[in-house]
Amino acid sequence: MMGPVLHHVGMVLRSGKESTKFMSDFRNLGFVLSDPDFERVEEFKCMCYLYGQLEIIVPDKGSKLDSWMDESITTLHHICLVVDDVRKHAGMLRDKGVPILSEEPVNGVAGLLVNFVHPMYMGMMVEIAEVRPTSTRNRVGGDSEWA
Repeated sequence: MMGPVLHHVGMVLRSGKESTKFMSDFRNLGFVLSDPDFERVEEFKCMCYLYGQLEIIVPDKGSKLDSWMDESITTLHHICLVVDDVRKHAGMLRDKGVPILSEEPVNGVAGLLVNFVHPMYMGMMVEIAEVRPTSTRNRVGGDSEWA
Protein backbone atom coordinates (compact mmCIF):
# COMPACT_ATOMS: atom_id res chain seq x y z
CA MET A 1 0.00 0.00 0.00
CA MET A 2 1.35 3.45 -0.86
CA GLY A 3 -0.11 5.41 2.04
CA PRO A 4 -3.23 5.58 4.19
CA VAL A 5 -6.38 4.66 2.26
CA LEU A 6 -9.98 5.37 3.27
CA HIS A 7 -11.45 2.23 4.83
CA HIS A 8 -14.76 3.42 6.25
CA VAL A 9 -16.72 6.28 7.78
CA GLY A 10 -18.22 5.88 11.26
CA MET A 11 -21.49 7.48 12.37
CA VAL A 12 -22.72 7.47 15.97
CA LEU A 13 -26.44 7.08 16.64
CA ARG A 14 -28.26 6.90 19.96
CA SER A 15 -30.11 3.60 19.53
CA GLY A 16 -30.75 0.63 17.30
CA LYS A 17 -34.16 2.14 16.48
CA GLU A 18 -32.47 5.40 15.40
CA SER A 19 -29.99 3.35 13.35
CA THR A 20 -32.82 1.56 11.53
CA LYS A 21 -34.53 4.87 10.69
CA PHE A 22 -31.24 6.45 9.56
CA MET A 23 -30.49 3.55 7.21
CA SER A 24 -34.06 3.59 5.87
CA ASP A 25 -33.66 7.31 5.12
CA PHE A 26 -30.28 6.58 3.51
CA ARG A 27 -31.85 3.92 1.27
CA ASN A 28 -34.58 6.42 0.33
CA LEU A 29 -31.80 8.57 -1.17
CA GLY A 30 -31.24 5.76 -3.66
CA PHE A 31 -28.36 3.90 -2.02
CA VAL A 32 -28.50 0.13 -2.31
CA LEU A 33 -27.35 -1.44 0.93
CA SER A 34 -27.35 -5.07 1.94
CA ASP A 35 -28.30 -6.17 5.42
CA PRO A 36 -25.54 -5.23 7.83
CA ASP A 37 -22.98 -7.35 9.55
CA PHE A 38 -22.98 -6.45 13.21
CA GLU A 39 -20.62 -6.93 16.07
CA ARG A 40 -20.44 -6.08 19.75
CA VAL A 41 -17.17 -4.30 20.59
CA GLU A 42 -16.53 -4.61 24.33
CA GLU A 43 -13.40 -2.46 24.12
CA PHE A 44 -15.59 0.53 23.23
CA LYS A 45 -18.85 -0.61 24.89
CA CYS A 46 -20.94 -0.41 21.72
CA MET A 47 -22.64 -2.27 18.89
CA CYS A 48 -21.35 -1.70 15.37
CA TYR A 49 -23.45 -2.25 12.27
CA LEU A 50 -21.34 -2.56 9.14
CA TYR A 51 -22.76 -1.53 5.77
CA GLY A 52 -19.72 -1.74 3.50
CA GLN A 53 -17.74 1.47 4.03
CA LEU A 54 -20.39 2.88 6.40
CA GLU A 55 -20.17 1.92 10.07
CA ILE A 56 -23.07 2.75 12.39
CA ILE A 57 -22.06 2.82 16.06
CA VAL A 58 -24.64 2.56 18.84
CA PRO A 59 -22.99 3.17 22.25
CA ASP A 60 -24.12 1.55 25.48
CA LYS A 61 -25.99 3.87 27.82
CA GLY A 62 -23.54 5.44 30.25
CA SER A 63 -20.45 4.61 28.15
CA LYS A 64 -17.81 7.24 27.32
CA LEU A 65 -19.10 7.44 23.78
CA ASP A 66 -22.69 7.87 25.01
CA SER A 67 -21.68 10.72 27.32
CA TRP A 68 -19.71 12.36 24.47
CA MET A 69 -22.77 12.65 22.25
CA ASP A 70 -25.11 15.60 22.15
CA GLU A 71 -28.59 14.23 22.72
CA SER A 72 -30.06 15.95 19.71
CA ILE A 73 -27.56 15.06 17.02
CA THR A 74 -26.65 12.24 14.68
CA THR A 75 -23.01 12.78 14.01
CA LEU A 76 -20.01 11.73 12.03
CA HIS A 77 -17.75 10.11 14.59
CA HIS A 78 -14.67 9.25 12.57
CA ILE A 79 -13.08 8.41 9.29
CA CYS A 80 -10.90 5.33 9.22
CA LEU A 81 -7.68 5.12 7.24
CA VAL A 82 -6.07 1.74 6.75
CA VAL A 83 -2.29 1.58 7.06
CA ASP A 84 0.21 -1.26 6.70
CA ASP A 85 1.42 -1.09 10.33
CA VAL A 86 -0.67 0.81 12.87
CA ARG A 87 2.09 0.90 15.52
CA LYS A 88 4.66 2.26 13.08
CA HIS A 89 2.20 4.80 11.64
CA ALA A 90 1.14 6.00 15.11
CA GLY A 91 4.83 6.42 16.03
CA MET A 92 5.48 8.43 12.88
CA LEU A 93 2.50 10.67 13.67
CA ARG A 94 3.66 11.14 17.28
CA ASP A 95 7.10 12.14 15.97
CA LYS A 96 5.35 14.89 13.99
CA GLY A 97 3.54 16.11 17.11
CA VAL A 98 0.17 14.55 16.25
CA PRO A 99 -1.66 13.48 19.44
CA ILE A 100 -2.58 9.77 19.46
CA LEU A 101 -5.23 8.55 21.92
CA SER A 102 -3.65 5.30 23.10
CA GLU A 103 -0.06 4.28 23.70
CA GLU A 104 -0.82 0.90 22.12
CA PRO A 105 -3.44 -0.01 19.49
CA VAL A 106 -6.53 -1.95 20.52
CA ASN A 107 -8.78 -4.51 18.88
CA GLY A 108 -11.45 -2.80 16.83
CA VAL A 109 -14.47 -4.02 14.94
CA ALA A 110 -14.09 -6.96 12.54
CA GLY A 111 -10.64 -7.86 13.85
CA LEU A 112 -8.97 -4.59 12.84
CA LEU A 113 -6.09 -3.35 15.01
CA VAL A 114 -6.80 0.35 15.64
CA ASN A 115 -5.66 3.58 17.23
CA PHE A 116 -7.02 7.11 16.92
CA VAL A 117 -5.74 10.59 16.24
CA HIS A 118 -7.12 12.79 19.02
CA PRO A 119 -10.09 14.84 17.78
CA MET A 120 -8.51 18.07 19.02
CA TYR A 121 -5.95 17.73 16.22
CA MET A 122 -8.36 18.06 13.27
CA GLY A 123 -11.69 18.75 14.93
CA MET A 124 -12.82 15.17 14.34
CA MET A 125 -11.66 11.66 15.16
CA VAL A 126 -9.41 9.85 12.67
CA GLU A 127 -9.03 6.11 13.16
CA ILE A 128 -5.92 4.41 11.83
CA ALA A 129 -6.38 0.70 11.30
CA GLU A 130 -4.31 -2.29 10.34
CA VAL A 131 -6.06 -5.10 8.51
CA ARG A 132 -4.84 -8.39 9.95
CA PRO A 133 -5.09 -11.83 8.34
CA THR A 134 -7.95 -12.64 10.74
CA SER A 135 -9.88 -9.44 9.96
CA THR A 136 -13.36 -10.05 8.61
CA ARG A 137 -13.58 -6.61 7.04
CA ASN A 138 -10.73 -6.53 4.58
CA ARG A 139 -12.18 -4.35 1.84
CA VAL A 140 -10.27 -1.10 1.41
CA GLY A 141 -11.93 2.06 0.13
CA GLY A 142 -14.47 2.02 -2.65
CA ASP A 143 -12.44 0.11 -5.22
CA SER A 144 -12.15 -3.60 -5.83
CA GLU A 145 -8.78 -4.08 -4.14
CA TRP A 146 -8.46 -6.14 -0.99
CA ALA A 147 -5.93 -5.56 1.72
